[in-house]
Amino acid sequence: MKILRTISIVIGGLVVVGGLWWQAPNLLGLFYPDIAPIDDADLRYTVTPVAEADNLFVSLAAAAALAKGDQPAGLAALASASEKPVYRDPAFAAAFNGTAGAAMPTSFNLEVRKLLEASAAQADMDEAARLVTIGTTILKSQQDGSTLIMGAYFEKLGLEAMIKMAQHQAPSDDARARAIKAVSASTADRADVLTHLAKGHYIMIAKSVSGTEESSYGFRPNRTVAMLAEATRTQLADIVPKACGEYVSMSEPEPAMFAYERFYRFLPNIYGQMLAQPNSGRAGLVLVRENLCENEDLRLRVMNLLTPKP
Repeated sequence: MKILRTISIVIGGLVVVGGLWWQAPNLLGLFYPDIAPIDDADLRYTVTPVAEADNLFVSLAAAAALAKGDQPAGLAALASASEKPVYRDPAFAAAFNGTAGAAMPTSFNLEVRKLLEASAAQADMDEAARLVTIGTTILKSQQDGSTLIMGAYFEKLGLEAMIKMAQHQAPSDDARARAIKAVSASTADRADVLTHLAKGHYIMIAKSVSGTEESSYGFRPNRTVAMLAEATRTQLADIVPKACGEYVSMSEPEPAMFAYERFYRFLPNIYGQMLAQPNSGRAGLVLVRENLCENEDLRLRVMNLLTPKP
């Protein structure tokens, strides 16, 4: 009987310990409630809609569609497209502003990219200037990081084409003046571009976190948003109008390490902590900043080549 009683006690103890292990997060959650929604007005902005007649996105898509059957006609359409003042992807604007059912676009229009690359391959000075203008307009568009990188890429194509032509043949005075005008206007405010990118990343992640109904000891939505906000404000404090050479490092910092996986369940808001690490979204900032700085060097070279010498 003593043996049976001992076995029963051991089994009962194991059951109790196992139950406590399993229910520990729920019990701990009683002492770790979520917080009230935070005030993050300083981190938010709205992507305003743009009329189709003024939207570079619409004109580029039309030119790319035209180029499928007639590439020269598509290339010619870039002349009027480059005059559009704003680039705004309607799908991105809808997703960013929270339109129900809206999905974030996953990539830049490949046909548009092919058309602009074809333009760069056979560009004269005026066509190169249009590429620079198109790239700059995209950079100033408050879009997602991948689109901004493509904007910097198109700006780079135009700047490199200008350098190549200026090194081999002096442009006419009129073409030179138009090119200098385009390059002078291409000095996108680096701090402004990076600020909108950091805030945009925060807005999209915070929106998805706030929209969930799940709340547990391991994931508290409002606490997670508060951590995201703190990380974003830290990033914004580092985004200042520096010269490119003043940036100490362009490398992505290593993510924070967490406790051994089986103990995750005992850490408060652990999944929120993983989502809101201090380097959250920083990869996009680094890539865009690198592209902007590279174009800044090209811009100086172009201006040096095109500016008449006394």
